Amino acid sequence: MIVIDEAVQRAIDTKSQIYNRKNNCPDDQRDAELRNLYNLALIAPAGAAVEIGVRTGGSFLCWACAREGRGNLYAVDDWSSKTEKVFYDNAKAYNIPVTIIGKKSAEAADDITEPLAFVFVDGSHDIGIWDDVQLWPEKVMPGGIIAFHDYGVWKPTVKVKPAVDQWQSRAKWYPIRQVGSTIAFMRPQ
Repeated sequence: MIVIDEAVQRAIDTKSQIYNRKNNCPDDQRDAELRNLYNLALIAPAGAAVEIGVRTGGSFLCWACAREGRGNLYAVDDWSSKTEKVFYDNAKAYNIPVTIIGKKSAEAADDITEPLAFVFVDGSHDIGIWDDVQLWPEKVMPGGIIAFHDYGVWKPTVKVKPAVDQWQSRAKWYPIRQVGSTIAFMRPQ
């Protein structure tokens, strides 16, 4: 397994927009969020894992290091950001075995039929998040973990917090922690 420091450096090396823009995510917060993702992926049970909204793959390359040999890895993105080749090249550079699903999140949910041990949702932050909180938690195995990025970020177009809060008020999953703008929950056994 790749150790956490190398995993974080892989994410930084991709020049991922979210994790390398100083005004969006200062170095200390970026590293804390990446380390948190790695640790969440590490404590999740064996099984498949997926990231919704991968762009260039910074966060994916980080948490995938903690999943080595523990199940299939999936990357879901509709590539409206035009970064498919960059993501593919980044995954290939580190020899990460990944199944890429080039679809919107709601369409891709049916393509993954196996139970998921770890899910990182960082796709649509406006209306699409409402679909994500309905579709993806249902695919998580008991004891599995789901994490949502941009929770608590205030912008008129970011609806992650209200969508996640509404889902959690009904689902009652175990809260794990929030680091930066990433919040995570564990599905009850």
